[in-house]
Amino acid sequence: MKKSILSLFMLCSSFQVNGDLTCRMLEKFGTTGLFKDGQLLIGGVFPVFTKEENVYVSFETRPQQAKCVGFDLRAFRWTQAMIFTIEEINKDNSLLPNITLGYRVLDNCASPTLTVRAALAILNGLEASNSTCSSSTPAVVTSDSLYISRVVGPFGIPLVSYTSTCTCLSNKKEFPTFSRTIPSD
Repeated sequence: MKKSILSLFMLCSSFQVNGDLTCRMLEKFGTTGLFKDGQLLIGGVFPVFTKEENVYVSFETRPQQAKCVGFDLRAFRWTQAMIFTIEEINKDNSLLPNITLGYRVLDNCASPTLTVRAALAILNGLEASNSTCSSSTPAVVTSDSLYISRVVGPFGIPLVSYTSTCTCLSNKKEFPTFSRTIPSD
């Protein structure tokens, strides 16, 4: 027991604390996306491209940027519907007075790995285009609910799915922030 505590202490003390506590982007997500800044950001993860190509992970080097192929017009329309809805809400001052919604829409190439990376990128909240760290993510919209719910759930961020019908997602103890726009199976 003492040996494991000592090992943990040595591991923790070996990390250097960087004195720079400014909020900055460490790296780009590395896939197609759309961004508009706002006081509240709504994240969207859609399979606009249907396949991730040439995926090789050796765990010895940093993975290469994903190359996605196979355009899905239906998923593209979903992204456009989300953006249109946010812009319409922003135009009507009676809906959310003094609040501007923004969005960050990312393509997951129908890949579970890219889905989780997209969720983490949305939670990170930064975009390369002069964004600040003040925006928060009030909700994530996606079809890959099982993957993303485990990422956003611990942060209390609502997850809205437009295609997930699995009854397993109805368990509010396991998925407390999950909502769907269609009935379950």
